[in-house]
Amino acid sequence: MPHKKTMFWCLLLVVLLGASIGGCVNTFLERGGGRYDKRAISIQTLSLFSQRAQSRLSNASWKGQWLFRRSRLELIDANLRKIRPDLIFFQELMKETDSPTRSDVVILSAGALSDYSWREVAIRDFADTEETEFLSIAVGTAIDAGLAAATPRQEKLCKLGSGGGIYASSVESEGSGIYLFDVNVSKETENSSELFSVLQDCIISYLKEVHGCPKRVIIAGFLPVQEKGKEFNHFLSYLQLKDAAVEFCSTPSQCHTATSLNEIFLATSGDITPNRSDRILVHDSAYVYSSTRNFDVGSDRDPEGAKRFGLTKFWPTERFGWLASIRFSKCDSDEIIK
Repeated sequence: MPHKKTMFWCLLLVVLLGASIGGCVNTFLERGGGRYDKRAISIQTLSLFSQRAQSRLSNASWKGQWLFRRSRLELIDANLRKIRPDLIFFQELMKETDSPTRSDVVILSAGALSDYSWREVAIRDFADTEETEFLSIAVGTAIDAGLAAATPRQEKLCKLGSGGGIYASSVESEGSGIYLFDVNVSKETENSSELFSVLQDCIISYLKEVHGCPKRVIIAGFLPVQEKGKEFNHFLSYLQLKDAAVEFCSTPSQCHTATSLNEIFLATSGDITPNRSDRILVHDSAYVYSSTRNFDVGSDRDPEGAKRFGLTKFWPTERFGWLASIRFSKCDSDEIIK
């Protein structure tokens, strides 16, 4: 992070001269503020909602209902066309076993993500709907695909109970690896004391396998934690991590991703205390340009279709997403974990 005095003069120049704060920060990072990548990377995390939870607002079940799912994916696709993130961390991505078209990957690849590469790992199967749930990462063309064809040694799945997991993978940007950890915490491990030890062990063991650098780690996904909790803060401190949203959430209500303002969340979880359970964590050395909630607007299209499930409008998914723009620090050879 840039030195406070330097940033003060940088901000003063912005006020007096009308300079760009982004340009001011870029100049600092490039001239003695450390070795950083030339460009920032946009990172999106978004749960696609498996539709396994029964709605409290209607007796109609949306379990395995792909017409309802396609309507939601259309809203997601429309949002993705606008933002085109470099990396997208998906949770609860679904595929129907014997259908070539009932697949989140196929549907999204026909639209906004047509030129993205995908990597994914199966989490669990559902016999009643013949569906499989995945953790998946979509990689945009702006990222160098040097490690896109990951070998088994470059990918790793660490289980979190029966329905959750940590999917580790890698990409390459500007000649350096970026190490990706897509997280979906299951209900049974949500309040477990072992959650952070499993997450920590998974990250460290993967970095050892690929000879990775902790400065270039991204942990994104569904991570419902108490921000002031001892275990969570010990985990952040041990790996020198920060939450990309912290400096951008002066108004907490604008940062909640799990909230009954979203009718699908209200239907599955009830009117509980809202919280920010969808997070992007990066190393302390990374510079965060922007960080914001998104996918938080419902659609009035097809009110009758929404009404069937007790909704007044269609919502993209069960919880809102999170988008951040981050510039990563380069690593010296002695910072590589071996």
